[in-house]
Amino acid sequence: MHTSISRRVPRWLCATAVVAGLLSVPPATADGGGPTAKGGSYLVELEAAPAATHPDTRPAAGEKLATGSAEVKEYRAELADQQRKVAERHGVEIRTRYTAALDGFAAKLSADQVADLRGDPSVKRLLPLGKQKLDEVTPADTLDLTGRDGLWNRLGGTQEYGSSGQIEGAGEGVVIGVIDSGIWPESKSFAAPQLTKPLKNWHGTCEVTEDWPAGLCNSKLIGARAFSEAMRAGNGGQLPEGAYPSARDDDSHGTHTASTAAGNHGPRMVIEGKDYGTASGIAPAARIASYKAFFNGSGWDEDIIAAIDRAVLDGVDVLNYSAGQAFGETTTTSPIGEAFRNAAKAGVFVAASAGNNPYPRMVSNPWPWVTTVAASTYAPHKVTVRLGNGTSRSATSWDRRTLPSAPLVHASLAGRAGQDADAVAKCQPGSLDPEKIRGKIVYCQYSSLAPSELGKELTSKGAVGLIQWHGLFRATSTIYGLPSAFFHDGVVAGPVEQYLKTAGADATAAITEGDPDTTNYPGLSDFSSKGPGRASGTQLKPDVAAPGTDVLAAVPPAKNGRTYDVKSGTSMAAPHIAGLAALVKQVHPDWTPMEIKSALMTTAAELVDTTDPLEQGAGLARPAKALDPGLVLDSTDSAWAKWSADPESYHVNSPSIHDKNLIGTETTTRTVRNVSNFPETYEVSAAAGQLAVEVSPRRFTVLPGQSKSVSVTMSHGKAAYEQFSTGFLTLKGSRHTVRMPIAVKPMGLTVAPKATVAAADGKVDLKASVGFADFSAKLSGLTAADQQSGRVTGAPGQPFDPTSPLAQKVTFTVKEGARLAVLKFASDEFKAGAGQQVSVFIKDETGKSVGNLAIPNHATGSTWTLADPRPGTYTAYVWAYKTGTAADIDYRLTTAVVPDGSGIGSLKVTPDPIVPGKDVTVTVSWPQLEAGRSYFGHIAYSDAHGELKSTVLSVTP
Repeated sequence: MHTSISRRVPRWLCATAVVAGLLSVPPATADGGGPTAKGGSYLVELEAAPAATHPDTRPAAGEKLATGSAEVKEYRAELADQQRKVAERHGVEIRTRYTAALDGFAAKLSADQVADLRGDPSVKRLLPLGKQKLDEVTPADTLDLTGRDGLWNRLGGTQEYGSSGQIEGAGEGVVIGVIDSGIWPESKSFAAPQLTKPLKNWHGTCEVTEDWPAGLCNSKLIGARAFSEAMRAGNGGQLPEGAYPSARDDDSHGTHTASTAAGNHGPRMVIEGKDYGTASGIAPAARIASYKAFFNGSGWDEDIIAAIDRAVLDGVDVLNYSAGQAFGETTTTSPIGEAFRNAAKAGVFVAASAGNNPYPRMVSNPWPWVTTVAASTYAPHKVTVRLGNGTSRSATSWDRRTLPSAPLVHASLAGRAGQDADAVAKCQPGSLDPEKIRGKIVYCQYSSLAPSELGKELTSKGAVGLIQWHGLFRATSTIYGLPSAFFHDGVVAGPVEQYLKTAGADATAAITEGDPDTTNYPGLSDFSSKGPGRASGTQLKPDVAAPGTDVLAAVPPAKNGRTYDVKSGTSMAAPHIAGLAALVKQVHPDWTPMEIKSALMTTAAELVDTTDPLEQGAGLARPAKALDPGLVLDSTDSAWAKWSADPESYHVNSPSIHDKNLIGTETTTRTVRNVSNFPETYEVSAAAGQLAVEVSPRRFTVLPGQSKSVSVTMSHGKAAYEQFSTGFLTLKGSRHTVRMPIAVKPMGLTVAPKATVAAADGKVDLKASVGFADFSAKLSGLTAADQQSGRVTGAPGQPFDPTSPLAQKVTFTVKEGARLAVLKFASDEFKAGAGQQVSVFIKDETGKSVGNLAIPNHATGSTWTLADPRPGTYTAYVWAYKTGTAADIDYRLTTAVVPDGSGIGSLKVTPDPIVPGKDVTVTVSWPQLEAGRSYFGHIAYSDAHGELKSTVLSVTP
């Protein structure tokens, strides 16, 4: 991460840690225009519409932006002139201009410039720019593309080059732009005749540099550009060491994703002497344009937006973006998201990876105008490890090589003298003794060592085979270049280790062909990020799944000599959807990006190991079905704008239904259009666990080209509160079945867990969302707090010791039936960057820890609360690990114990009676309070069955 640039947060490529390192980086923090302006790198977005969306220049449905037209050129010049004037008014130096996907510019701003620009009526908003991370078969069989009856044959075959470089076949006439780490133009996956005449509606080019001479592009690879302005600005004007300044790939990620989406059909994939069959992209006859905005696995927002802007101007039909935030997107107003929004308005389909953080709320790219892709598995090659004691265990192997019985040795017993034990166990280069592994199968612990390096290390020392185990990602394997077996389950691998312990030097094993496993696939990849998205609101994310585990595609030979290799990640899943979108676009050039997305989602199939839409979206895409979905859903920018303004409540006309905060009853509508050539009657039904779901109408007939709307009304029913109920809205016709996933979480009660008020006398209104009628609220308090002050002496380098005289003690007593105990720490002498660190440890009368406060060096106060504390005497110990340059530091400890039901305060609930699904106001009032003293209260909320939630109220006159 480039910490030298203020407020920049990285966006990373999404390949999993199995193949490439997965870096953990905090999500971006938006500067939303608070009272304190902060300097840094910003996108300054102006009020005018960009060329892609302005009424006078935007393309018609199914058309591209007429970049070369006089109208577009003139309008872009007007935008650039207006940007110049705004920048000059505020003394800003423009670093990068945007006129196609956005109207605005990127610049490094001082705090004063940020404040001034916020007040400029020409400026729509300021968005802090950050950094992104790249998200790192035959999947073609899984997607039913191959074979005589496969989709490729239905679309004219894989690809053929005619005169003038014209391509015929699956994906013909479609341009896929890939925003990534570049491309390796010499790969056979991109080989093609030279173009002899310009392509219609294509305005792109291949930038010529020292490492990208003229003539490298052709009728397959028709565009190649690099964007590095912000990257250089954050790196002292230089690119990272070893990076190419051109679109040439210095990472391998971009070559892999580009060839997955649209690489040629036909090259033989030979790796370490083994033939792995025929390479092919999903849309092998589509053209490719590479937009390099990532260097060494990461890229700055400013460069990525420039790539999006240029891709729209060039005339791409589809964009693939295999990157995102390491911990998921946290805002709906991301600069990247806004650029993609305008690209979608201009008719560009955007496929984006969901991310590789396999936990809920970690999904990236959550916006409704992109198609967010989860990763799925497909059946791996299986081998059987046969041990010398007769035990057999099933494993996976991408090496696909068998080995007769040979001696088996644990790497930890085969190290060279003086080598680190951990390095030996992981078979690190130089750690193993050749005499101890020659002619043997070596059992190695898993490590981050590149598979090609590990394979060469073993074979160079005479080893004949490899067995590895790790429990990170199921069915994620790789190619080592020698007979290998890979275990993904400790229970399965356990007998191998046990056998090695008992057999010792007599251990042997054989690696033989295994039995195919087709019953457990396709499934969800273990690394695939899950919803709900933190910034997705009512949008279900991910949208759809595609193969992302063990994808074999083209790579640059520079790193290990291989021209094809295996990678895993949602990065690998997204280009499958980009390629499939190109196939749909080829057949239906007039469909909007959202209609293409709809077709892919409503015809998808469930994975075998999950039916949860928060994991698989709509399921595994089925492209042959997507070409004839029967009905499609579309959405427009006006709806996207409403969603952006109110993402938690507004429902876009998406092919899914999602609500993570259902209170009472809610009705949402989905409008579908008949894109078939026949009138069709549909039966409508919906089911989502125990959630109550009603649809209207239950039956309708729709003519070709006409639209119908279906309303879906949802309420709690018998579903569990605060848990997602999932299922599908199904429209079943005589020719087609349209399915939309449902994921809804009914909430019985939503309240703020704490509220702070600064007032001597008065009241506070607390809002609660209530889904039931028998709601009640009870106030305990307000109770006056006690405060003790003191100074604590520093104990640098010493662990906390409650018996030490350096530990300052404060005691407080809790009586039977108390609802709340509160302790608050404050200090006037904490200074940012002063190297101060204080902790408060709270123990009950038995000495058991019940909580602690860790106060960092920039804090002025911190609060601990304990609901329904046990009666007894509690002791708080103040311990100073660091006091900076001073010997001691001041502190104030405020303590309060709130008894049940008593205190100086009153509570009222309105309306009365409660209307389920409507907001409730809980008003707490109090008389005159003593100035300078803190007061605390506890509000308990209940239904007929008991207490549900509570709010801690703090009042400081």
